[in-house]
This record gives sequence, C-alpha cells and structure tokens, in this order.
Amino acid sequence: MEHAKAVYVEKAARGAIRRTQKRLVPFSLDLYGIIMLLCIYEEKACKLCGDGGMTQHFNKPALLSMVICDQVIREQGTKKPSLIGLFANINSTTFPCIHPQLYVYITVVGGRGKQVGKLRFVRDDPSTPIMQAQGDVQFPNPVATVDMEFCLKKLRFEKAGLFHFEFWLDDDIIGQRSLSVTKVSQGR
Repeated sequence: MEHAKAVYVEKAARGAIRRTQKRLVPFSLDLYGIIMLLCIYEEKACKLCGDGGMTQHFNKPALLSMVICDQVIREQGTKKPSLIGLFANINSTTFPCIHPQLYVYITVVGGRGKQVGKLRFVRDDPSTPIMQAQGDVQFPNPVATVDMEFCLKKLRFEKAGLFHFEFWLDDDIIGQRSLSVTKVSQGR
C-alpha cells in the first residue's frame, strides 16, 4: 500500500494523472495540491497532517499570485475577474512621470479569520513607502483563497528604476512583485 501511494503521489506531482470518472486526465499540481491529494487519498488524518487534518499544512498565509495590469473586469453573472493588459514595465520619455491608472490583483491562501492586509509600493528604501493602502481581509477558513484588487490612480515616478509592490498580512510580508520603470528615447 505504501509503495502504491508513493507512485500515485509521484505521478500526480509530475502532473501525469488525475482519476476522473475512471479515465486519466492531464493536470498539474502545486505544493498545496499535493498535500491535499495526500490527505484525501488517506481518507483520514494522514501522517503528514497528524490529528490536525489538512488545514495544519496551511499554518501561515501564502501569496499565490500578484499581477499588475491595466484593468480588472468582472463578468456580471459569475463575478469572475478578467485581468486586462498585464505588464511588469512602464516606459517614459520624461521624468517625473505620472502613470494614469494600474491595478494590482492579489490572491492569498492560508489566513486565519480577520487580518489586516496592506499593499505598499516602495523603491530602494522600504522603510518609506511611496504609497500604501490597507484594510481588513476576512478568511472564512485556512484553505480558502481570497482575491483582492487595488486600483491605483496617478502614480508618480520621480525617476526611472526598480520599484516593488509588497503585500503584508498583519505584521508579516507575504510576498512582493517588481515593477521596472524605464526611460526611453522619444522615438520608441
């Protein structure tokens, strides 16, 4: 049984198989998916989980994604988001420059209850943010994913360089995403 489980998990981790209605379907798994697969396969608290169940694996929040884009559109019926115009670089011919509008779309998992979420925009010195927004984030359970979108208007860049968006929960940084601002010649 142990060998069969190990082979099944190894194949699943490589994205090789998932059993759906007695047929094999290609798919891929991240670390959380592999842990959840192990827990479900055992049909009880597995050796990895102990008595805590699979929520024990989500013992601290994790940033699943942070995307910078031009616009977020929500479909009316399902409320599903569409991220339009993804980018990681802003070009400008002159400085200072003002970027009219951008969105930062964030997905987090592993939080507990009500926590304070904070998006900070920093340059070289993270102790002085260029801008910051914060608010309460509610996690219904530790395995729930929570999506957030931030619309930033008239973001001012004094000079070219590398900037970072940081996302914090309470007093812990969960992750960051870089944004490069580049000076280009008039003809580009």
